Amino acid sequence: MNPPRRDPSLSVRMLGMAFASAVMAAYYWLLFLPPRLVGSNDPDRYYHLGITRLMSEHGLLRTLPQAEDIGWAKHFPEKEFLFHALTWFADRLGGLDAVMLLVPLLGTAIVLVLYWTLSRVCRPWQAMLFSTLIPLAYSAFIFRLTILRPHLLAILFFVLLLLAILRRRNWLLAIACAGFALSYHAFYIPMLVLALAYFLKWRPESKGWRPLAWGLGGLVAGLVVNPYFPDNIIMGVIHLGIAMGSDAPPAAEFGTEIQHLTGGQLFAALGFNFFLLAVVASQRWFRQESDARGADLRLLFALTLVLTLLSLKSIRATEYAIPSLVLLVGYFVQRVDRPWWTAALIGPLLILQGTTAFQYYSRMWTEPQGRNAGWFLSAISALPPTPGKKVYTCQWDAGAYLLFARPDLRFVDLLDPTFLWQAAPDKYLVRQRLNRGGSAHPQAELRRTFHADYVLCGSPGLNSQMQSDPGHFRELGHDESMGAVRVFEVAPE
Repeated sequence: MNPPRRDPSLSVRMLGMAFASAVMAAYYWLLFLPPRLVGSNDPDRYYHLGITRLMSEHGLLRTLPQAEDIGWAKHFPEKEFLFHALTWFADRLGGLDAVMLLVPLLGTAIVLVLYWTLSRVCRPWQAMLFSTLIPLAYSAFIFRLTILRPHLLAILFFVLLLLAILRRRNWLLAIACAGFALSYHAFYIPMLVLALAYFLKWRPESKGWRPLAWGLGGLVAGLVVNPYFPDNIIMGVIHLGIAMGSDAPPAAEFGTEIQHLTGGQLFAALGFNFFLLAVVASQRWFRQESDARGADLRLLFALTLVLTLLSLKSIRATEYAIPSLVLLVGYFVQRVDRPWWTAALIGPLLILQGTTAFQYYSRMWTEPQGRNAGWFLSAISALPPTPGKKVYTCQWDAGAYLLFARPDLRFVDLLDPTFLWQAAPDKYLVRQRLNRGGSAHPQAELRRTFHADYVLCGSPGLNSQMQSDPGHFRELGHDESMGAVRVFEVAPE
């Protein structure tokens, strides 16, 4: 093993940063900006845009009267305060176009922090290669850098947290933990990082409790000063249960990121992770040496291993597993300091992950985007301009489109079917029966249980019932732009 190299000059590191920025700019130009708009089918995009609009009009939201069946009309448990404060600020500056611009800005910032961290331990060209090529090779991860969701801000604070640990910056450690807690509900992620850092890096050191205290202090401060405390903690626990599959609603249709993957899909999504972990673990010096650089490498190894295993349960964990993997590759290459290791690691990456990434890019480039969102938005435009009416939504994600396009209306739920199941399990079961066309008197149940004036539905069972009962349901127009979605007016009892 060679002695540590001299740090590259600032100008060389800045040149590498410029190249990394150019790579990410090219990616977003090709697959995010119009007309591609990857992620435009994501209902969460419209939820966050809708919340941003409401904040611009009313300030801090304490209630969300639109989503009355899950209890948010009385109490809105905001779980992404800092992210929505950022989108609100962007909206005030340049409208919703400026809000959407946050996606490439935050995604590029994540990559640049990874590059800057690696540029101090390996050659700038290697840092640029690892920080851009590895994320681009993971379709599940790069997709999550292309959608308007608060995890973008959380990932940025996560990589800043890793930078603070590796560079021994306690003040940055506190800021990163506080920022994460203010931005996102998954406060247990920085807790995991701090626990691993303490046992694998700080505990053997003199006064190793100090960085732990800085990190925990920042995390607690971020949780407590959040204007939605303690709802942010409660929602974090609820979302952890959703990700782990506990207390799942019966026969619920979740988004693809919650659905379990097959063995082949998991290998395609995470195959390189296991390959790299096996390569690192096979090195004798990795198991024996205990200096400071070895402690950093073991921390990144343990963090990548744990987050990869969590990704087998919920693909969302790749949001943190892949940045950890990027740093692990760089720290491993600089530790052995042999040029051929770069090719030995990047080659299998391109083979294992490159195929799925190529399929992802081909699909995004050739297939039309935003079809499902277009169906819902077109159907919503057929609703009469009467504020305060209640819309029964067959699909849980329809509420996000309504919040964006018609915030003057009320509807059933938002974001996840678990919320309705926990708030009103009787209504959830009635909804399931209605959606599959199993209700003997759908008009009566829609009126009595949900107080619905209209129905926005993509379920063929209920749609067939309503179409065959013109005495109780009146279709409000249908054309090809609505696809399988139908809109009906419900006759009063």
